[in-house]
Amino acid sequence: MSIHKVRHAAYFITTQTNIMLVDTTKIVLALVFAGVVTGVVISAAVADHAVATVSITQSGLDSECGDVYPCFSPSTVTIDIGGEITWLNNDAVPRAIIGGMPSNGLGSFNSGPIPPGSEFSFKFEVPGIYPYYSAENPHVVGTVIVQSVKSASQDTSEYAVTITNIMPGQPITPPLLVTHSEDVSIFTVGEKADALLQQLAENGNFGPLKSSLTELEGVHDVVNGTAILVPATDPGNTGIGYTEIFIINAGKAKSYLSFVSMLVCTNDGFVGIDGVQLPSGGTVTLYADVYDAQTEENTEDFADMVPLCPQAIGVSSTDTGTDTTDVTLAENGIVIPHPGIASIADLTHANAWTNPAVKIVIARIG
Repeated sequence: MSIHKVRHAAYFITTQTNIMLVDTTKIVLALVFAGVVTGVVISAAVADHAVATVSITQSGLDSECGDVYPCFSPSTVTIDIGGEITWLNNDAVPRAIIGGMPSNGLGSFNSGPIPPGSEFSFKFEVPGIYPYYSAENPHVVGTVIVQSVKSASQDTSEYAVTITNIMPGQPITPPLLVTHSEDVSIFTVGEKADALLQQLAENGNFGPLKSSLTELEGVHDVVNGTAILVPATDPGNTGIGYTEIFIINAGKAKSYLSFVSMLVCTNDGFVGIDGVQLPSGGTVTLYADVYDAQTEENTEDFADMVPLCPQAIGVSSTDTGTDTTDVTLAENGIVIPHPGIASIADLTHANAWTNPAVKIVIARIG
């Protein structure tokens, strides 16, 4: 892990009017928010926080849906206290939405069947995070974030960060998120992966990295997930979700966010962002790419991957896998964009992905 970072990667910025490819060695983005971002797509939401509309959209008809059917677009919405959300059913069949999560029972609302072309509205009077799901397809989820009144003079800020796996055939390990000062870095493309990143990228072990980050003076907060995030279609029928919400705090001088997770069915692939400046208010959406730590050869053999890989993608295998480093497979350790799946052993095109791989929605809630 590095305490000094200079990023030279290019990244995409999306606005309501255009798409630009920006060289971070020449320009600093002020249009969306200040800061340098590695390998992410950024979308800044401009919305009325008193009202918002969510479309229940058929797969393939909206960029947010991907392979998920049906889809909530946008899947995360931020409103102020007293704000109202309207769900419009743009699907061809009736759809119902239920507040809460399937495992926790009924939450704050239940729309009942919404006919095609019709809508359902609900007003939120209490700040907090409100997940909801499709009654017909419980694995399809959305989130309403009701933000409290915030002051620019606050020494600390609270954020809700939603991590969503949008790959069709790759689970990711429990996400690790950290808020920190500008000079802290977890990874940099073109530079050598340290032993902490190696443990995460090869073995899915974020413990050493988390412990090291916690002790750094430039770190404000560190949080992590407790379960993997599978593809939305859940090819292994695990019953595990594909999205998770994290609450994390940041300080005035420690207002940058980094995130990393291992791609479970790779030798040393990982997805992440490094040093994104948090918004002072509202909601920002990022899309993160996949990287190769190059600390282990990409054999694509279940025997060289973490043990839970086959089960998580619904494939039978007699290989037991491994959660330790095999020094005979060592490479040069220079972080690069991942070349993808070559289908040379146990992995197939079904486990491949097209960047971006993970969607990240950041909302300041306090």
